[in-house]
Amino acid sequence: MFKYIAEIIGKLTPHQRLVGLISILFACVVIYITPTIVKAISNDSSVYKKEIKDKNKRITELDLTIDSLDNRIRVDQRKCTNDLAAQGIEFNNMLDDILSDVRSGRKIRGDKYLAVEKASVPVYSDTVQVLGDAAYSPPVKITKVRSSEDRVLSKIETKIKTMKDKIKNQ
Repeated sequence: MFKYIAEIIGKLTPHQRLVGLISILFACVVIYITPTIVKAISNDSSVYKKEIKDKNKRITELDLTIDSLDNRIRVDQRKCTNDLAAQGIEFNNMLDDILSDVRSGRKIRGDKYLAVEKASVPVYSDTVQVLGDAAYSPPVKITKVRSSEDRVLSKIETKIKTMKDKIKNQ
């Protein structure tokens, strides 16, 4: 093998030999120095392992923080929902109280809504009419008269029922 190399080098000019020798020398230097340069530029794997361990620890901490915040949000939402439901029930009870007051007020003032009309008896000039005579009692006609107060109370009652229905449907 060296015999053929010697023949090849013998055919080269001195200038070509010098360029070949410099090329071989440069290749040897690059091959020898490259691992040292790469090692100097890159970090050791232990550095990367430590960095990965720190990142995993941080991810775990953030997961715990997210879980605690998520639980807090759920508790606050549940509390808010319960507060709204309690307010709705309280409001509904208040409407029931108002409705019972309206109904009881109507029963107390019930006699105002009935008007009693007695049939009129013609009065003759030669006779005297006696009211409350046992022999004669004129027919009594009882009619229900709706006063403006009764209409207002029934409107209030209707509005309260409508409000209660809307609360139930929400």
